[in-house]
Amino acid sequence: DHRDLHSFPTRRSSDLRAKHSDELVDTIREYHEDKGRSYRWIANRLNLSYRYVEKVCIYAIRAQVADRYVRVE
Repeated sequence: DHRDLHSFPTRRSSDLRAKHSDELVDTIREYHEDKGRSYRWIANRLNLSYRYVEKVCIYAIRAQVADRYVRVE
């Protein structure tokens, strides 16, 4: 599927300091965890910095949200 940065809301409704939406963060993690994409591939695809993608994927940032659940298939 083709997603780009412009198709996502710019911030979370619950945190005005957030630069990117929860949906974008979920997409980054889905690309990496479920589809095995590299940080560089994701960064290039979504026009984000490599370091931001890396931090999201290793849960160094945006991991404190208590209302998320792990998808089980």
